[in-house]
Amino acid sequence: MYIDGEWVHSKTGERIDVVNPTTERVIGRVPRANREEVKEALEAARDAQPKWEDTPPIKRASFLFKIAQLIRRDKERLAEVLTAEQGKPLFESRLEIEGSAENFEYYAEYARRIQGDVLPSDNPRQSIMILKLPLGVVASITPWNFPSAMAARKIAPALITGNTVVTKPSSNTPLSTVELVRLAEEAGLPKGVLNMVTGSGDLVGDELVSNKITALITMTGSTEAGQKIMERASSHVAKLILELGGKAPFIVWNDADLSWALRCAIWARFWNCGQTCICSR
Repeated sequence: MYIDGEWVHSKTGERIDVVNPTTERVIGRVPRANREEVKEALEAARDAQPKWEDTPPIKRASFLFKIAQLIRRDKERLAEVLTAEQGKPLFESRLEIEGSAENFEYYAEYARRIQGDVLPSDNPRQSIMILKLPLGVVASITPWNFPSAMAARKIAPALITGNTVVTKPSSNTPLSTVELVRLAEEAGLPKGVLNMVTGSGDLVGDELVSNKITALITMTGSTEAGQKIMERASSHVAKLILELGGKAPFIVWNDADLSWALRCAIWARFWNCGQTCICSR
């Protein structure tokens, strides 16, 4: 795990096997965290957040651009890790890794666009100023089907806006997130700004969402898990961004190119073996 700029084992000594779904062989192991270790990660993020907030957005963006550059440098290796732990074809893994780099670049460009407003007041010689400020510590919980892209899509916007992050990958596919965090460390991201804990949703996830340090929870996963998170987060009224399970209709208009529509329908239905939130019915 990665807590306050250090790679650490769990004090429990327990580990989670990462299994290649094609060969059913164990290809790696990650620590099984306890609640105290999750708290340590949240505290590290909390302590690092004020200084990160004071860092000019353009400086924050430089770290994100560097991470994107490193992702592209290691694209083939990262794609191989992704395929090994998740099972998708290497072609699709390469697309996902490229998308991860693009996510960091896209949000890095927001450094010049984090704007507020100045509005006229109803009172004389007054104006109303609206500022956009960081929330604090963001808990990121990601699924197994797009372990690299989902982590990038949650971490990058949180960081560019001055928040710090504790991320928890799926226990089925944690290695892609481990590699992403390694690259963030290589990019020079300050200690405590990005932390990673591994373990079960029932324990690690529960501590992340119920701890009062957490200001915002961004989670992609099942509707059932989302309902539990809403319930646990309500005790301290944390903000929620939940992308939950579902399927999508595939609509073909009367004037469509049917041959092209068919190819698109097959791709939409079988992309990642149908395990996507936008998979057509």
